[in-house]
Amino acid sequence: MSAADSIPTLEEVTAGWLSEVLRAAGHPDAEVAGFRHVPVGTGQFGNCVRFTLSYARPQPEYPATIVGKFPSTDEMTRTMAVAVRAYSREVGFYNRLRSEVQIATPHCYYAAVRDHGPEFVILMEDMHPAKQGDQIAGCDPSLARQITLALVGLHGPTWRDTSLAGAEWLSFDDPVELHNAIHAFFRSVLPEFLDRHRDELATEQKDLFQRLADSPEFPISPPVGEAFCAIHQDYRLDNLLLDTTRTPAAVTVVDWQSLTVGHPLSDVSYFLGGNLRVDQRRSVEERIVRDYHDALLDFGAAGLGWAECWEAYRRASIFGLATVVFASMGVERTERGDELIATMARRHTTHALDLGAEEFLD
Repeated sequence: MSAADSIPTLEEVTAGWLSEVLRAAGHPDAEVAGFRHVPVGTGQFGNCVRFTLSYARPQPEYPATIVGKFPSTDEMTRTMAVAVRAYSREVGFYNRLRSEVQIATPHCYYAAVRDHGPEFVILMEDMHPAKQGDQIAGCDPSLARQITLALVGLHGPTWRDTSLAGAEWLSFDDPVELHNAIHAFFRSVLPEFLDRHRDELATEQKDLFQRLADSPEFPISPPVGEAFCAIHQDYRLDNLLLDTTRTPAAVTVVDWQSLTVGHPLSDVSYFLGGNLRVDQRRSVEERIVRDYHDALLDFGAAGLGWAECWEAYRRASIFGLATVVFASMGVERTERGDELIATMARRHTTHALDLGAEEFLD
């Protein structure tokens, strides 16, 4: 079986297979003589490792290290990932969409998936010395602005691209049925979620989660209309690689497993609401959103006025509540994961309350 049609598990990776991948990716004489790997990152849907490679005939252009992404080792998480098509969406991004957008991503050597998984594998550029961001720690407002403006490189090139809306690898057959299923799942797991975090959330925050569950429309995304494009949908510091040895820091976006077509302000609101400390976010968010809006219009994305933009930003703050519950109840628990979930829950509920987004739940 050639590298072009194989999907090995991490345990099945061989030097010969890595050699074939690198040859097909533009290094025709590469021969991997040996390799070792260590875990890298804190992803939950995927299992990421860094391969350190040695070559029979080394050349300066050969990568010394590459990052491999494989299915989660947890059965429950794999089942959830397949249900939401996380693996096939990420492979689709690298194989079908990456060349069309201008947002910074790693070079992809190889990406393959069988149906919607769980069998999949991605080999990508190691962005060292860049390090994974830390959503718990958050980031300063100037970096938050830079990260937000980087979204224009995703939203602008795909603005009103109708070919994406019907793409089989990206879209679900019945969006209404999917929305109803998500609502049902949210309602079913919310009691356990609230019990798990009963000591970490204020009463008004827990009440907001319950109001969302009880809302007939379950409005977790702004109405799209003509303001649609490709969105990352999990745009946060843990899914960004930051090279702070450069000024300004170089930002590379990874973890495209939630990619979909939606309203661009979903990404903006989700990032600012969940990755800035509350006092910082309150002082800078409107200015950053205005800068993003101006940059998107300058790119050529016509038809999104400021009033519509700001309302969509407010509406999109609700999305963080849904995401934090799904992340908490759908993947394997870890100590850091529990701390992250509690941090996200507090920030996203405070964000929605600050913006008066509860009016959209009635």
